[in-house]
Amino acid sequence: MFLRKKDDKNSQVEEKEAITPEVMPPEEELQEEVDILEEFAEKLKIAEARTMRLQADFDNFRRRSAREKEELSEYAAQKLITQMLPIIDDFERAIEAAETDSQYEESYLAGVELIYRQLINLLTNEGLQEIEALNLPFDPNFHEAVTTCPAPEGVEDNTVTMVLRKGYMLKEKVIRASMVQVAHIIKN
Repeated sequence: MFLRKKDDKNSQVEEKEAITPEVMPPEEELQEEVDILEEFAEKLKIAEARTMRLQADFDNFRRRSAREKEELSEYAAQKLITQMLPIIDDFERAIEAAETDSQYEESYLAGVELIYRQLINLLTNEGLQEIEALNLPFDPNFHEAVTTCPAPEGVEDNTVTMVLRKGYMLKEKVIRASMVQVAHIIKN
């Protein structure tokens, strides 16, 4: 143990401080620490390699998902269009019947009504619903007011009095709002 003299300017008191030389660990302890560091370095390399593989897997997944999404959106309408092809065939037959049959009015109307029912049934089965609007209160979530009119007697303010174009929902989502005329009470 070494003693060192320390001066304190204020009190001029001498203090002694113990100074100990640094103790060097034995070679065994050094080798043990080196082994531990090498083990950690190896674990770090393994973790880095795993992280790189996971990153590559994620990048591949992201590219594959984007490609599948693109293909899905490209062919999403295929099922619906395939189901509509017989309806197109029926339209063509109805047009042909109107051109060749002298009694086309009756057969033509029946053919068009048949096609209309088939198309509506197909779309209804896919989740299409008509938005009810006539004589109901105007709702901007479902209706698009394109004109207004004075409210007839007995009709409340903001009531849909005419549907100019039907609106539709696909499942729970509005895909086309109803174009409507809305009645307003004129106040004097």
